[in-house]
Amino acid sequence: MLQRHLIEGGIYFMLPIYIMWIANIGLCCYMAFRLVREGIAATGKLKRLSEVIFFFGSLAFLWGMLGLLMGLGQILDVIREMSGQLSLALIAGGFRVALIAPLYGFVLLIVSFIVWYALRWLRR
Repeated sequence: MLQRHLIEGGIYFMLPIYIMWIANIGLCCYMAFRLVREGIAATGKLKRLSEVIFFFGSLAFLWGMLGLLMGLGQILDVIREMSGQLSLALIAGGFRVALIAPLYGFVLLIVSFIVWYALRWLRR
């Protein structure tokens, strides 16, 4: 499924989002390892790391929104070119493909926000 979404969602938009997912998972694992090893005292040192995680999540969402806008532009071009022989299935398929990148970016933003907020809550 991930490989199919990579191809369908457009490699120029999905590949950076996948890379941000991998980077965020790695940073979260590193942060969890440091918290287990050093305890709550490490939360001050990890503040910047949590902000990087949140930045990657925000960037992934914005990159996905850019992919959505580009996809909608392509859908509108197809609608203009095929004005007489257009089916609703074709339009629905185009919208489904255009929504793949923002979906992945939005889920990463939610995960990043939870990690950022949890670390902020631990620092109290």
